[in-house]
Amino acid sequence: MIGRTISHYRILSKLGQGAMSVVYIAEDLQLGREVAFKVLTDRPDYPQLRARMLREARTLSSVSHPRIATVYEYGETPEGQPYIAMELVRGRTLSELLSGSNNLTLDSLLEIVEGVAEGLVEAHRLKIVHRDIKPSNVAITERGDVKILDFGLAKRFEVEDGTSEGKSRVQTSPVTQTREGIIVGTPMYSSPEQTLGADVDGRSDIFSLGALLYECIAGRVPFEGKNNGAISTKVVFNDPPPPSKFNPSVPPELDRITLKALSKKPEERYQSARKFLADLRRLRKSLPGRTRAHVIKREHAPAPSRQSPRLTAWSEALRRPRTLLAAFLATSAAALLLIWGSTLLHRAGPGVPAAAMEHYERGVNALRDGTLYTAIRELEKAIQLEEAFPLAHATLAEAWHELDNSTNSEKEIGRAQTLSARFSGLPDQESLQIQAITGLNTNNLASAIKNYETLVNVTPEGAKADAYVDLGRAYEKNEEIEKALDAFTKASNATPSRPSAFLRLGELYARKQNLASATEVFEKAEALYRAEKNYTGLSEVFYQRGSLYNRLKMSDEARSSLQLALDTAKGAGDIHQQIKALLELCVTSSNEGDGVRARQYAADALTLAQNSSLDVFVTQVHFELGNSYLLSRDLGQAEEHFQQALYWSQKHGGRRHLAMASFRLASLYEQQAKGEEVLRYIKPALDFFKQGGYSKEYLDSLRLSGRAHLQKGDFARATQAFDEATQLARRTDNLSQVAGIHFEFGNLLSNREHYPAALGHFAESCALYGVKSSEHVWLSYSLLYRADVQWRIGLYADAAASLDQLSSVIKSLDDKNRKKLLARKELIESQLALSQLNFGEAIGKAREAIKTAQGGAAEYVFIEAHSALGLALARSGAKGWGLPECRKALELAEKEDEPRLRFAALLALAESKLAAGDSQGALQDALSAREHFAQGGQLESELRAVLIAAEAARKGGDSGATRSYLQNATEISSKLAEEW
Repeated sequence: MIGRTISHYRILSKLGQGAMSVVYIAEDLQLGREVAFKVLTDRPDYPQLRARMLREARTLSSVSHPRIATVYEYGETPEGQPYIAMELVRGRTLSELLSGSNNLTLDSLLEIVEGVAEGLVEAHRLKIVHRDIKPSNVAITERGDVKILDFGLAKRFEVEDGTSEGKSRVQTSPVTQTREGIIVGTPMYSSPEQTLGADVDGRSDIFSLGALLYECIAGRVPFEGKNNGAISTKVVFNDPPPPSKFNPSVPPELDRITLKALSKKPEERYQSARKFLADLRRLRKSLPGRTRAHVIKREHAPAPSRQSPRLTAWSEALRRPRTLLAAFLATSAAALLLIWGSTLLHRAGPGVPAAAMEHYERGVNALRDGTLYTAIRELEKAIQLEEAFPLAHATLAEAWHELDNSTNSEKEIGRAQTLSARFSGLPDQESLQIQAITGLNTNNLASAIKNYETLVNVTPEGAKADAYVDLGRAYEKNEEIEKALDAFTKASNATPSRPSAFLRLGELYARKQNLASATEVFEKAEALYRAEKNYTGLSEVFYQRGSLYNRLKMSDEARSSLQLALDTAKGAGDIHQQIKALLELCVTSSNEGDGVRARQYAADALTLAQNSSLDVFVTQVHFELGNSYLLSRDLGQAEEHFQQALYWSQKHGGRRHLAMASFRLASLYEQQAKGEEVLRYIKPALDFFKQGGYSKEYLDSLRLSGRAHLQKGDFARATQAFDEATQLARRTDNLSQVAGIHFEFGNLLSNREHYPAALGHFAESCALYGVKSSEHVWLSYSLLYRADVQWRIGLYADAAASLDQLSSVIKSLDDKNRKKLLARKELIESQLALSQLNFGEAIGKAREAIKTAQGGAAEYVFIEAHSALGLALARSGAKGWGLPECRKALELAEKEDEPRLRFAALLALAESKLAAGDSQGALQDALSAREHFAQGGQLESELRAVLIAAEAARKGGDSGATRSYLQNATEISSKLAEEW
C-alpha cells in the first residue's frame, strides 16, 4: 500500500493497525496536506465493518466542528476496499494522559471535559449520538485542542415532533448489539439504557461523559468489576460514591454535577449537553486558584478499552515495533506447535492416559450427581491431559447444556463429533454414548432415549447402574416420570452403593411431593455420600431436600436443610452449590413473604457469581430477584431484573434462560395489561419451548398467549392457542391442565361477557375436576363460576343446582378457601335473587357476603357485595338507601385500581342515583361507564348503561336524547342477540 496513489491521496507511511482497519499517513495531492487514511482489513465480518465505516463517514460528513475530527472523503480503492480520508490528529488520547505520570490539574481536566461537551452539543444538534464516549476516544492535540474520535458506533436520532435537544431517540437492539455477540459501547462508560438495549438519545452520551468526568476528578472509574458482566450490573443498579470520597479537593457542586450526569434515569440527568457544559463552565470559573491547581492522582490503572484504530494504537505501533514483531513471532510459533501437536494427537488415536480417564470418571459421576461445577472442572482437566478424548468433550457439552450455556455446549459437542469421525475405531458403547448425549444437547430426546436403552442392553450386568441412571435422566427430561422412576430404581438395585441413583429417585419423589418416599431415599444417598466423603454430593442431597420442603411450604425445615447445603458447599469450595443453595434460600424467604431477606440471599449469590464469572448464575439471580419484587408487587423493579435476566441469558448463550426470561416478562406485562408487549415477549418463548420439547413450559406459554389474544379481542387466535394447549395437555394425559385451560378460558370469556361460550368451558372444567378427588378447590371454583354465568343468562334453576353442589364440596376444604368461596357464593345468591326480583333475599344475602368477606377473606367480594346491596335497596323502592352502599363500593374499587371492578361499581351507582331522583348524576355516570364497556366489547353492561342513560334523559325532560339512547340500545341488543 505504501507508495501507492489512491484517488488523490499518496500513501506515505503506516501509522498503525487495529482490529478492523489499517491507518496510514497520506498526502492529499490536491490540497497539499497530510491526512489519516483508514482502510478496512479483510475479516470474516467484513460486510458489517464496511457498513460501519460507511455509517461513520456519512455521520461525520455533516459535522464541521473544531472539537470533532473531520472526515474529508469516503471512497473505495480499485480493489473495492472502502477507505476514509480524515483529519490527521497529532497528539495523545486522554486515556494515555490519565495513565501517564503527567501532573494533570483539576482545572486542565475540567477544560478537557468541557471540550468534549462542546463537541457533543454540536453532534446532538445534528441529531447524532456517539454511543462510545470514553478516554481513549478523546484526543488532545499538540496545541492543546480537544478532539472527539471514532464515530464508528454513532447513529442518527429518529427525529420526533416536539422533542428538545438531545431527546430524540434511536432504537438500539437488545443487549445493545451491532451484530450477534458484539456489544456496542464500552461497559463502564455505557448508560443503563444502552446496557439494557433500550432506546438511547443524547442523554446516553451525557451519562458516558459523566463517567469520564468522574474518572478524571476521582482518579478512578465509577463502575468497577472483574468482568464486563459485573460492571454492567453496577452500571444498571449501583450508584457510585461522590468523587470527593476519593479526592477531597472536589467541591460539593462538582460532586452534584457529576452524579447528576450519572443518574440512572435519563429524565433525572442533564437534558442536554449544553446545560451540562454551562454548569461545568460556571463551576470552573468559581473555583479557588488552589483547588484549580490541585493535581489529580490516579489510584487504579485505567480501564482497558475495546481495540479499534485510534490514536493510542497508532502511537503504540510506532513506539514499539520490536515488541509487535516479537508478539508476531511468538504467535506464529504457538500456531506451529498447535498444528504439530494436533498431528500427533491424530496419530495417537483414541487411547486415553490413566490420569485423564480418572478425571473423566470423576466428572461424569459429578454430572450424574447434579454437581455441575465439579463436573465441568474435572472434565476440563481430563481434556487438558488428552485433547483427543471425544467422550470427555461430549460429556462436558452435556454439563454446559445443563447450565444452559449453548455456546460452550455446541463447541464441545462439535469437537466430540469431529474426533469421533477421525477415530473410526471407537468402541460401540462410546459411540452410542456420544450419540445419546448429542440427542440430549439438541433436545432430540427420542434419539437420546433410544441410544441409552441400547446402552443398557449392551452393558455388562456389573456396570448397568450408571447406564440406568443415564437412561432415567433422559426419561426425566422427556417428562416420562414413571419410566424414570423405574430406571433409577433398577440402578439402585443393581449397585446399592451408588448414591446418584438414590439422589435421583429422591428428586423425582420430591417432584411428586411424596415426602415419605423422598425422605427415605435421600437418607440413603446422604449415608453413601458421607461414606465416600463426597461433600459436593452431600451438599446436593441437602439442597434437594430443602427444595422439596419449599414445594411443601415447610419453611423452617427448608431453611435448615438449605443452610446445611450452603455450609457443606463452602467447606467443599464448590461455588456452584453455594449459589444454588442461596437461590433456594431466596425462594424460602419469598414463600414467607420476607422480600428483604430474599433479596439479601440473592445479592450474596450475585456477588459469588460475578466474582467467579459464572454468567449463567447471574441470570438465575436476576430471575429470583424479579420473583421477589413481583411478590412484593414492585413491578418496576421486577421488570428491571427480568430484563437483566434476558440480557445475561443472551450474553452467555443461554437459550432456555432466554425463553424463560421472555416468558417472565410476558407474564409481568400481562399484569400491566400491555397486550402488545405480552405477545412480543411470548413469541420467542413459544418458539423455543416447542422446538425443544419443553411440554409444560410450552403449554404455559400457549395459555398466556391465548389470554393475551383474548384481551385484544382476537378470539380466533385465542381459541387456536387454547385449543392447542388443550390437545397438548390431553396428549400428556394431564387432566388437571385440561381442566385448568377450560376454567381459564371460561373465566376470561365471562369477564368479557361472552356468557354462552364461557358456560361451555366451565361445564368442561367441572366435569374434569370432578374426576379427580384431589382437586376439590378447583372443582369448587368451577361450580361457582358456572353458577355465576348461568344466572346471568337466565338459567336460574341450573344456577341454583350448581350452588347446591358447591355447598357439599366446600365442606372438605380448609378454612381459608371455604370462607373465600362462601363469600362469593353468598354474593351470587344475592345477585340471583335480585335478578328474580326477590328483594328481601337479595338484601339479606348481600349483607351476609359483606360480613363473610370482611377483613379481606375474599378478593373483591367485599366491594361487589356493597354494590349488590346498593342495587337491591334501590330496586326495592327504598329511595336513596342504595346510594351510600354504591358510593362505598366505588370508593373501594378506585383504591384497587381494577377497571372492571371500578366501572361495574360506577354503573351500580348510576342506577342508584336514578332511583334516588338524581337524573343528571345518573346520566353522567352511566355515560362514563358506557364508554369503558364499549371499548372492552362488553355488550351486556353497555346495554344496561345506555338504558339507564335513556331513563335519566327521559326524567330530565330531554326527549331527543331519550330517543337517541333507545336507538343505541336497540342496536346493542341486536348485536348481543347475534353473539349469544
